[in-house]
Parts: sequence; structure tokens; C-alpha cells
Amino acid sequence: MSEVYVDGFMWTRGCHHYSCASGSVTTTVQETCCEVLGEVYTNGQNWKQGCHNYTCNFGMPESNVVLDTCCEVFGEVFPDGHTQIINCHNYTCNSGSLDIVSIVDTCCEVYSNNHTWTQGCHNYTCKYGLSEAVGVLHTCCEVLGEVYPDGHTWTQSCHIYTCKKGFLETLGVLDSCCDVLSEMYPDSHTWTQGCHKYVCKNGLAEAVGVINTYRRGHTIIWVMCTITVILVVALAIIVQNAWKTASIIDSIRLKDLREDPLLK
Repeated sequence: MSEVYVDGFMWTRGCHHYSCASGSVTTTVQETCCEVLGEVYTNGQNWKQGCHNYTCNFGMPESNVVLDTCCEVFGEVFPDGHTQIINCHNYTCNSGSLDIVSIVDTCCEVYSNNHTWTQGCHNYTCKYGLSEAVGVLHTCCEVLGEVYPDGHTWTQSCHIYTCKKGFLETLGVLDSCCDVLSEMYPDSHTWTQGCHKYVCKNGLAEAVGVINTYRRGHTIIWVMCTITVILVVALAIIVQNAWKTASIIDSIRLKDLREDPLLK
């Protein structure tokens, strides 16, 4: 049978303090208890977590003992079966004992000169105590200084690529890019073509404006033609005026000749 408490009533049970406020129950942990990762332990209670034995000491969890199955190395504690690299060796915690499993491949301080190994997509060798990359595996792909392992797939610009046994293969084009006359434009990219300005929107090229009525070359031709026409018209006017002037002069001369008494 559930208990009913009046508003403002407070009580204690285990490590918790309770209070009834406006129909809701609020909870707090006693200062002498320990709350760890959502678990509450009473004062003096012992428990195991990871590689340690803990004791609740008046609200503070204390650990003074490492489990026998764990390994403590340089202040760090590792669980049973855990492998750890320390200096040039791979160690494994074996029921509390630290066993050397192998020497780290990249440790040229231990290996002799010209020792080689493979790591990722690269071949390495030891040269006078230092590791040196000597080449890329033929099954990997090197693109613009980046190296990708066999089977790796990635996107670059508008294309989807994969590395297949050392060869770069194009799987396709991103749906968000625009393929216009074999030119690829990423989403939101703008460019000009002919007399129009375009933008790529989710794989579709949209015209967003007109640059000019004429292209640049057409504008130059139009200007040159206009100048030529003006010059031709001006020249025609000059020639016409010259003919008129010559006609007037000839008329005057003919009149003078008719009135000359010596010619009568």
C-alpha cells in the first residue's frame, strides 16, 4: 500500500532525502553517501568498477586497491586482455602480468638498418634509426597528394570516385551538380555562357539574367560598323558639296567667257 505525504513533509530513506512540494517529490542524496555514474552507495560500502575496488568514505569514493587481474604501468591501469604500446613494444595484460607481445614495426631504434614494413598505403624502411617512407602500395591510389586505400570511395568537386586496385575510377556525378556541355558546375555556382548568366540549383541550370544585348565581340563589330557608316556618309556629303562647288565655278567661268569682248 503506497504512502501519502502532506505538502511540505520531508523524510529519509536509505541514501536519499525526500520532500513533498505541491504534489511533486524532490530527491537529494545524503552527504555521507556516494553517487557514482548514477549509482548511489552508502557510507562504508565497497564496490568494483573497472580495475579498481572503491569504498564510499563519507561522500567521497576512494580507491586504494587495483584488481589482481589488471595491470598497472607507470600510473596507468589496464584491464585483463588489453594491449598497450609502450616505447618500442606491444604489451598485453595477462591476468595481472604485463607480457611483451611484439616489437612495434615503426621502432627503428630496435630494428636494424634497412628493416622494412607496411603501414596503411605506404612502405617504410629504417634508415640509421629513423623511419622513412619509400613508396605507395600499388593497390592504393594517390590523387593530388592524398593517398586512398583499395576500395575506398570519396567525393571530389562534382564527382564520386573509388580506388580499385591502384586505379582511379569515376562512379558518377553528384545529383546536386550541373552538367552543361561537358562542364561540371557545383550547386550554387554561377557562370556566364553566351549572353546569359546561369546558376546551378540542385542539379538544374537556371538563367538568372542577361549580360548585354550583344556579346563583347558583337559590340566591337557594331561600333566599328557605326563609325564606318558615319565616315561614309560624311565623305558622301563632302563629295556632294565639292561637286556643287565645282559646278558653280564652271558656271561663273562660262558666263565670263560669253561676256568677254575679245571672243565675240
